[in-house]
Amino acid sequence: MNNNKLSTKDILQIILLTVIISIIYNYFSPDGIPLIRQFKEITYSENKPDESHPKENSLSQLEGIKYNDVIKMFNEKSAVFIDARDQWEFGDGHIPGAINIPEFSFNPNDKIVQSMDKHKRYILYCDGDDCDVSKRLYEYLEAIGFSNLFVYTGGYKEWIKNGNSYEAAE
Repeated sequence: MNNNKLSTKDILQIILLTVIISIIYNYFSPDGIPLIRQFKEITYSENKPDESHPKENSLSQLEGIKYNDVIKMFNEKSAVFIDARDQWEFGDGHIPGAINIPEFSFNPNDKIVQSMDKHKRYILYCDGDDCDVSKRLYEYLEAIGFSNLFVYTGGYKEWIKNGNSYEAAE
């Protein structure tokens, strides 16, 4: 009698071998993905960001910006604000004049992204400290050559908490 059934042990060995081969392939592939996500640290400069001298991009850090600098740049109109939240949250309320580039559907070929000056100052925000979409959007924009990016970690929640005006869809 010919028994062609695989035992549980055989199946587990095949799965283990497949996982090992996949990890090795991913490690050596130029398109491989990290097995453990490496989070970038947010740093805050003591000096006001200077639009005429864009900062050097760092592979391990995101440039953060505090509320006092955010409000100053908003009043001076010296930065473009980018809301990284989805279109529904953006529609419920956002910093006046902000543009919406949802992180979850980011496309470098989007007409809004294509029309942006890569050396202009951009302040990216989402809901606040516990929100990571602005940080991920920062990384996406940095990867395609944007050089003057800042993450406003206080986000929309801090903006509203401080009594600032906002815009919402009608």
